[in-house]
Amino acid sequence: ALQSDSVRESVLYRTDEQAPFKEVGVSDYHSMIQPLGFVGNSTNSIYALSNQNRDKLALVEYDLAAAKELQVIYANNTVDIAGNGYSALSKEMLFTGYTIDKPIKHYFNATLAKHMERLGEKFPESNLDILDVDSSLTKIIVKTITDNSSGAIYFYDSEANRVELLAENNPKLHDQALAKKNPVSFQSRDGLTLHGYLTYPTGQEGQHNLPVVVLVHDGPGKRDLMDYDAEVQFLANRGYLVFQLNYRGSLGFGKEFWMAGFKEWGGKIQTDMIDGVTWLIHQDIVDKDRVAIMGTGFGGYAALYGLTFNSSFYSCAISMSGYTNLFTYFREIPPYYQQYVQLYYSILGNPNKETELFKTISPLFHADKVKRPVLFAQGGRDRFSSVNDANQFVQRLKNNNVPVKYIYKEEEGRRFRTE
Repeated sequence: ALQSDSVRESVLYRTDEQAPFKEVGVSDYHSMIQPLGFVGNSTNSIYALSNQNRDKLALVEYDLAAAKELQVIYANNTVDIAGNGYSALSKEMLFTGYTIDKPIKHYFNATLAKHMERLGEKFPESNLDILDVDSSLTKIIVKTITDNSSGAIYFYDSEANRVELLAENNPKLHDQALAKKNPVSFQSRDGLTLHGYLTYPTGQEGQHNLPVVVLVHDGPGKRDLMDYDAEVQFLANRGYLVFQLNYRGSLGFGKEFWMAGFKEWGGKIQTDMIDGVTWLIHQDIVDKDRVAIMGTGFGGYAALYGLTFNSSFYSCAISMSGYTNLFTYFREIPPYYQQYVQLYYSILGNPNKETELFKTISPLFHADKVKRPVLFAQGGRDRFSSVNDANQFVQRLKNNNVPVKYIYKEEEGRRFRTE
């Protein structure tokens, strides 16, 4: 069992239903242990993801009775190991994996590995995400994943070597020429290695002085992947180079990289993006006078922050439900997130004790600094971004004669669902 007090998450264990639970492992933002399932018929040993005494999450075998790690089964020095691939039917790890640029799978089960190798020959341009397998490992449901296709879901009968299409994710895009993502990496100004993706408009690969949209992922505790992204394809189709960056604070690159983003919402996270675009400008890939910044949620906040404090760098900002007032962001945290409020204090800060920090990095209080055009979309049902704050921010821009387009939809949440 797992229990949390908002700071620590405990792994609890008992040998049978009559025995009391005892704490056998502790997770916090410094270290983590995530149980995946028991090892075979053992009642003591489990498979788990853990970064205790290491920076990256590794797949380990953990002894619950002794409350200690027995061995590292699989690890990567650059990124965290993913938490999928455990079979509750056979009580074994069928596979695991990690993602630096493209997803990489490592198979523990030789039978499944052989079936997936044969299936992969039918989809040479795609990564295959295993959604489910039967107990005999002969029937498999997979999803095709690629950066320039919305993908589909297939049923595979390995005995007959037969593939059946179950559903396409977006049939209307089937014959469309979509753009490919290109992985990139560079050094930030303080020496941190940052990974991201460049998507050129189709037919313009390798061209110079392109207009760029810095597309900032939500979170920041998430990451961009080399997968299909509708916003990326929309922008590339309109002739824009799209730059996605896994800035510090993004998940998947180890706890040090994640914690490097703590209390840097208005600091080094923002300079990571500027460093990335500057790197592209120095290579003559990007036109320095045509740099836009865009995002949703935290990405929308970053877009507004960028235009507020770096108006000379960005040409315009596009914000979907971006946070304008971080005091309100904390006040609007819903009840089911309250158990994590202490973690939010570490990531962002405590609004009751660090008032000046929150005021300094909230765009609402610095709207007079904005000089470039803004497209601002706000959903009335977004829990983290106040409509009142959004209205105030937009009104202040209008009062300063800043070109602003404001789209408010009362029934929408953070991301608009209707056309």
